[in-house]
Amino acid sequence: MSQNSKKIWFCIALLIVLGVEFLCWRNNGKGTPYFVEETVFQMLTESYISGYDVFGKHYVPTDGDPQIGYSVEADGKTASVCMDFAQPLPAHTPVQVFYAREGQDYSERRSVVLSLDEEADRVIADIPDGAYDHIRVDIDGEFSLDSIQATSKDPKYEKGNTDYAQLIFESCVLLALLLFVRWKSLRTDERERRLTSLRQFFYEPEKLSLSEKWYIGVCFVICFLWSCVFLSIGYGPDETMRYDIPLFIFENGSLPYGGEPSLIHPIWGLSYGFSISLPYLISAFFMRIASFYTRAGFVLLIAARFTSVLSYTGIVYYAIKIGKKKFSNKTKWIFVFIMTLTPQVVFLGSYVNLDAFALFTVMMIIDVWLDCMSHDWDRQCCVKLGLATGLCLISYKFAYSYLVGSVLLYCLWYGKNKKKISFSRFLCHGFLIIGVAFLISGWYFIRNAILYDGDFLSLNSARPYAEQYALPEYRPSTKMTMAKQGYSVLGMLRSTNWLRSTLFSFVSVLGGMNLFAHTWVYAGFLLIFSVGMISGVAFAFPRKKADWSSEKTFLLLSMLVSASITIAISVYYSWSYDFQPQGRYIIYALPFVAFLSTDGYAAITERIRPRETNPIIVRDGMVGLIGVFILFTLVEAFLHCVEAFLPSWR
Repeated sequence: MSQNSKKIWFCIALLIVLGVEFLCWRNNGKGTPYFVEETVFQMLTESYISGYDVFGKHYVPTDGDPQIGYSVEADGKTASVCMDFAQPLPAHTPVQVFYAREGQDYSERRSVVLSLDEEADRVIADIPDGAYDHIRVDIDGEFSLDSIQATSKDPKYEKGNTDYAQLIFESCVLLALLLFVRWKSLRTDERERRLTSLRQFFYEPEKLSLSEKWYIGVCFVICFLWSCVFLSIGYGPDETMRYDIPLFIFENGSLPYGGEPSLIHPIWGLSYGFSISLPYLISAFFMRIASFYTRAGFVLLIAARFTSVLSYTGIVYYAIKIGKKKFSNKTKWIFVFIMTLTPQVVFLGSYVNLDAFALFTVMMIIDVWLDCMSHDWDRQCCVKLGLATGLCLISYKFAYSYLVGSVLLYCLWYGKNKKKISFSRFLCHGFLIIGVAFLISGWYFIRNAILYDGDFLSLNSARPYAEQYALPEYRPSTKMTMAKQGYSVLGMLRSTNWLRSTLFSFVSVLGGMNLFAHTWVYAGFLLIFSVGMISGVAFAFPRKKADWSSEKTFLLLSMLVSASITIAISVYYSWSYDFQPQGRYIIYALPFVAFLSTDGYAAITERIRPRETNPIIVRDGMVGLIGVFILFTLVEAFLHCVEAFLPSWR
């Protein structure tokens, strides 16, 4: 194909893209309610709840006449009641709104019955204008109520604004089609040259074997099905509060301010909107895609969870890559099994959280560390490390310890090679890593600094809101932390169940930190980790001073420091701010535990004398036993979730 022909086809494709986008823009508006400027909004005060079990914002009816009573404090006219839902209210859900003045009882003639033809995020009940003192809302069915307000005017309806999120998605799809046409127009040798250049940039190792591909696929299916089965509110710790963030982004097409009233939790007085991490944005994107087909609440929840599912799949992929680079073909499966089948890891991949994505970035960083050491920290490796650390910076603060580990590993490597590596190159490549990381994550810190008066990590921005809106016993000034109670850090560890709860939930404590596994699960993992790590320290760590400068030792030390800092952050957080002994806060120490344990088992196999027994049989048997045991613990965890969240399946 000639150059002129390529340009002509490129222009034609571009015109098609612009034409389709114009049609989408012309037809993208929706009829939406709006209120005129002089409308007075009054948040209603909840006076009583009858017939509901309440979990945060989620209401579950328990009898045939569920009702919520509200009082109207402001004087003046009430013309409508506006209810905003955190999750769309299903179509045909019965909604009835009662209104009464002081001294009046509720009656059917003073009520409005609404009929929803389709699911809705906002329901507005138009009532006769009047100065009412009490409002009662009856909704038959489960729902998540975000806010409820009385308004002084009825809403009006007009054609809504263009849905820019959908427009961006359509643009991306059409741009991908355009790039595909451009790719197909290249000559075969040109395409092969570009693919080869791309592989060289990423230092792609040998291709995955068929069994490894099957393993990744099966793990993805297991985690995805797990995320689709358990849809109950309270399935994951803080999932309701975390889900509010991608839901807000999905509904509004913008990032929330941390003090957004609809996101403030009524008990804790704060929201997760103060730390907008990348997983929330990805979840909102998947929710947007799902909404093109349906806006059913459970579908949007599954779409939001898909970010964690993909993060778990990425963990599986990098576990295999790291195992292939550092261990033998069979021994690597011990590392893979520990990293991918430990129940707590799979659980993190099945609900809305930041931990799964953060652990994925940690695995990516460790894999890049291996490439950096094998390629003398050249530019490509530094770019990859900058990309991985940039993603880590916008994931979760508990994983930041691996940034320290990266600095340590780079300095240790330079200390060993400073005779052949110039100091200027050391600085330039270090700044290259920092620059790429800032390009990926800088927007997050700049946004925080602008919104929260220089608090670029948003560590203290939520405190004033918690002080104002939290229940008295949970306000920062009155909450009795372990530090305020006079405990030292060691005193807290000795006097509380912090160690036990953290170690147990490091392996398998599901639900809202209340579904403990059987004792044999914890005993088995303790045995696996103890034998492996003791053997690793005894055999894998060097005993001669000269061996301490090896790349393997640098790697283990960097992982050890990163894991230790993660644990220290979790301990300090429980001591100084909020007593939360949860294993998910230290799950980033699992790669070090798995790596050292696998190294220990590999060392045991190498020290078996062939005359006494066959080391291959011992190795394969050891790998098989560990894999089968961990798989059984995963099955046990799934059955626990079925019993807790799907009692009808028993």
